Amino acid sequence: MNDNYTKVEKICNEGYQLEFGTILEDAFNNYKKIAGIGGLAMLLIGVVFVVIFGGMIGIVYGFSDFASTLTGLNPQFMSGSNLLFFLIFSVVIAGIMGPINAGFIRMAYQADQDTTFGLETIFHYYKGNYFKELFIAAVIITFTSNGINYLLTHLGVLYWGNLITYTIAFLTFLTIPLIIFSNLKATEALTMSAKLVLKQPLLLIGLVVLAIVLVCYWNFRILYRYFFYITLFVLNVFYHLCSNRSFCR
Repeated sequence: MNDNYTKVEKICNEGYQLEFGTILEDAFNNYKKIAGIGGLAMLLIGVVFVVIFGGMIGIVYGFSDFASTLTGLNPQFMSGSNLLFFLIFSVVIAGIMGPINAGFIRMAYQADQDTTFGLETIFHYYKGNYFKELFIAAVIITFTSNGINYLLTHLGVLYWGNLITYTIAFLTFLTIPLIIFSNLKATEALTMSAKLVLKQPLLLIGLVVLAIVLVCYWNFRILYRYFFYITLFVLNVFYHLCSNRSFCR
């Protein structure tokens, strides 16, 4: 068991206090350093993802009536085999995207340390041992959350699936920083993330919600920025949460 695991486990057992205002202030100042490159990277990745996703759906289901095909991808109306294929597809995509999310957090770290970063930073974790752990963590999270969500939706139990998905995402949001900064294994990071979050759940929910509100207000004039900059800013908040509390370093 490495020293970082022991340190994080100690914090889980003893609890911690958050400096709410300091974390948001640091995150916002750092966010302004990476907003340009980070937003461009997210836009490019989004375009590539849409092309790949659309191409695969078209190949499997056909391009003749693409709009109705997309409508039919609702888990509530899928057959069992299609539902399984859609789940596997989403799990694989999540696993591939895991290192990219880690790359955005690395970008926040490098900006905070005033070191050079660029678009290549986003893809840093596709090499080395981190890729395996990030891939495994993303696969576990997505398989669990989407599997439950798709099954409940398919059975007609609406809304509960989404609630479970959001709950799992919230409990595991510290997983990536714990992997890349503390060198924890995927399963260790997932467990420790849930324990850390459950120590201060209401405060952390407030932090994430306020982060989203602030970035929406700051970028309200340009609609396309909502998704890209909300995601980027929230990832930056995650980094600064870890940095301020030394969970992950």
